[in-house]
Amino acid sequence: MLLFKVFSAPDLAWRPPRSVSAAISPTPLLRDRSSAPPAPKHRSSSLFSAHPLLTMSSPSKEELPKVSNEFKNELEKFDSAKMKKTDTQEKNPLPSKEVLTQEKVYERKQVVLQGLSGFDRSKLRKTVTVEKNIIPTKEVIEQEKSGAA
Repeated sequence: MLLFKVFSAPDLAWRPPRSVSAAISPTPLLRDRSSAPPAPKHRSSSLFSAHPLLTMSSPSKEELPKVSNEFKNELEKFDSAKMKKTDTQEKNPLPSKEVLTQEKVYERKQVVLQGLSGFDRSKLRKTVTVEKNIIPTKEVIEQEKSGAA
């Protein structure tokens, strides 16, 4: 039976860490990188910022969807005074503190009642009570008086 493994010198030799680019292998469709942006010149510790195909950017103004001029004009001409006045009503769906305390008390009572209803009286044992009377009799009192004097 082998208790310890003996390591040879090549097993213990220092090896450089694998590069981030070796960890990410592009799919066959992405191998043509002629349209990809150039890789950043600085080394980053983040896995995603090191790969040029995984960088994110916001769309330019030309790439955003176009809004028609009619729609823009309607929005500019809109008069908020024409809107109907309404009164807002605050609704609090959360229960009040009193309701929560009532629910807690009810749940505690149910737990106690369930424990009592599930109690098995046959598991109780009979006990014999022995009453000990520690009140001294008249003779004991007289003995103590005569012995103390």
